[in-house]
Amino acid sequence: MGPLHFEKGLPMESHEEMSATRSTLTNAELQVLKWIRAGRTNREIGRILCKSEFTVKTHVQRMLAKTGLDNRLQLAMHTRALQHDEEAMFQSD
Repeated sequence: MGPLHFEKGLPMESHEEMSATRSTLTNAELQVLKWIRAGRTNREIGRILCKSEFTVKTHVQRMLAKTGLDNRLQLAMHTRALQHDEEAMFQSD
């Protein structure tokens, strides 16, 4: 993954880099990510997904390692940028 570029506090990458990041996440990681973006804690996510808090923490750590980001906030912002970029692509067709 290339370096992140920040614009107005959001990490901005090319669509190709962002799609590659998303494709490396597992379904379980994507489920956890959905709830991170909703502002839930690891404990809350574990309860929602019927997983232990430790398992959720492991998913978060793996996502951070895969994306090269430092924390949950960056992860949530990074994926919001991805979602926005993908939505814009479909609207332009």
